[in-house]
Amino acid sequence: MPLTTPKKPARDLLFSWTDRLIPPEIKEDPLLHLRVQVGLFMVGPGTLISMSIIIFGVLASGGMAIVWLPLVLGHLLLWASASLLTKKRWANHGLTLIGALSTLMVIYAAYLNGGFSNANLAWFVAIPVMLTMFTGYSGALLGAGMCLATLVIFWLLEHAGHEFPVMVEQTSTMWVGVMGWCLLTTTALSVFIHSRFSRTVNAYQSEIDRRTKMEQSLRRAQQRLGLAIITAEAGAEAKGAFLAQVSHEIRNPLTAIMGAIDLLELPASAEVRASRIALLRRSSSALLHLVDDVLDFSKIESGRIEINPTTTDPVALAEELERTYRPIAHEKGIELLVEITPNPPRNVQIDALRVRQVLVNLMSNALKFTHEGTVTIELGTVELESGEPAIIYGIDDTGIGIPQEAHAQIFEPYTQAERSTTEDYGGTGLGLSICTRLVSLMGGELGFESDVGEGTRFWFTIPTQMETQTASMLAQEPLPPPKTAHVLVIENDDLNRQVVGQLLRSLGHKVTLASNGEDGFAMYKEQQPDLVLMDIQMPGLSGIQASILIRDWESQTQADRTPILAMTADVEVHQVARYGKAGMNDLLGKPICREKLDAAVKGWAVAHRA
Repeated sequence: MPLTTPKKPARDLLFSWTDRLIPPEIKEDPLLHLRVQVGLFMVGPGTLISMSIIIFGVLASGGMAIVWLPLVLGHLLLWASASLLTKKRWANHGLTLIGALSTLMVIYAAYLNGGFSNANLAWFVAIPVMLTMFTGYSGALLGAGMCLATLVIFWLLEHAGHEFPVMVEQTSTMWVGVMGWCLLTTTALSVFIHSRFSRTVNAYQSEIDRRTKMEQSLRRAQQRLGLAIITAEAGAEAKGAFLAQVSHEIRNPLTAIMGAIDLLELPASAEVRASRIALLRRSSSALLHLVDDVLDFSKIESGRIEINPTTTDPVALAEELERTYRPIAHEKGIELLVEITPNPPRNVQIDALRVRQVLVNLMSNALKFTHEGTVTIELGTVELESGEPAIIYGIDDTGIGIPQEAHAQIFEPYTQAERSTTEDYGGTGLGLSICTRLVSLMGGELGFESDVGEGTRFWFTIPTQMETQTASMLAQEPLPPPKTAHVLVIENDDLNRQVVGQLLRSLGHKVTLASNGEDGFAMYKEQQPDLVLMDIQMPGLSGIQASILIRDWESQTQADRTPILAMTADVEVHQVARYGKAGMNDLLGKPICREKLDAAVKGWAVAHRA
């Protein structure tokens, strides 16, 4: 369908021709633009019609052209005044001149045609309307005053016996012509004024609506900003308290470690030295657990946690947890129980490392906040709303419980149930936040029920594919033979490099040591190890640059991708993301112990080689 130009309303066509004569600088002023349009309309077609009426009057009056000469001169002056309307600086003067000339000519024509008894008196009503458009309300008042004064003078002259000249007989034709022109002019101006008034009102209404919506959006944005500020301030306050608590938690085991080292230098019996070594080991483990919490949370925040389901016996996980924590429970006088549903699945696909991490965190909390009674490890099976089978673990204690008002915030990072809880029991407030995020990553759900003074039960579900397998069948399966791996350790610090190397050799692994990124890259290409432990902060070629070179070399030679673990103390969220972009597979946060090294090598190098 061809495009068509929409038709303009008649009221727009009546005045649209004037826009071609009006310069742009006048159109920039809406009120002046409107007045000039009306002025051109009155001077253009208005003068032509008025001259037609004058010619009719000359003919009707028997050729007395001299009487009509002032009206002819007046219209010529109107045409001259119209030229002023095309200049912005003279436009207002031109409009004033047009209004004055039009008023004087109407008064003169009324006098020539009999005073009260002539058709020109109809223009007395139209004059204020025209002057309103030309010069504003002051001109309209002045014009109305002149017309009223003229009527009074006509009235006084008539009562004094003055005979008004009647240059044109006031026939019906004359009345129709003059009244019709007056009516047409007044109607056109009224329609034009109404059109512009409606357009202006609509424009203002649209602007009001736009500003109202903008103000509403601004208020909503201010409200969101206020909430964001409150949230940010609360987060900053929580992080400040968290840093203070972490500092406190770090200094406690460090004090014990430094004190134990001093005590080991003193002469003592073998039994005393063994107890001091045990103190040193417990303090180191506490410090390592704290660092691991911060590390895990940073990895979760940066999206670097990966879930690796493997075939696992969930019953074995529960029993291992019970064996690990039974000495601690016995020391506190707490009974540790295990409740397992009949005929549990013994062969499921779950990430045993992450499930164990959640269980250890929940068990540590249960023992920390329980002074007497029992702590129960629960294991069962459930069916999720989607119909998918899942296992469910629970840790139920008879401890202090959690206040109702704290239920909504215990899973938030950096927070604990109450300030007094932190002061009395310690902790960083990251444990439950890590647990809920790990369970969510595994596709499960973590929840709790608690009453103050009666205890707390935490539970979590893990969806999984299950295969029922009896304990006897499981016992008949031969254990896999121990496996070793070749590990390349690229570490700048001499002491750390020696300690890590000796720990790996004590675990039965082959070790190659490099002190910088350049040597490490060369040894990697030469020996092709099963695992690379990469220090980050190294002079020259950094750990990130060396990892990028290794990945580029593997791509060029089409070699298998060897796992690379960042071995560093820099566990900030944005740094963890950088390690992943450089091609590293995981993060091994310092300090490093034998157990952590063993898990890392078995989890990455041995599995990768297999």
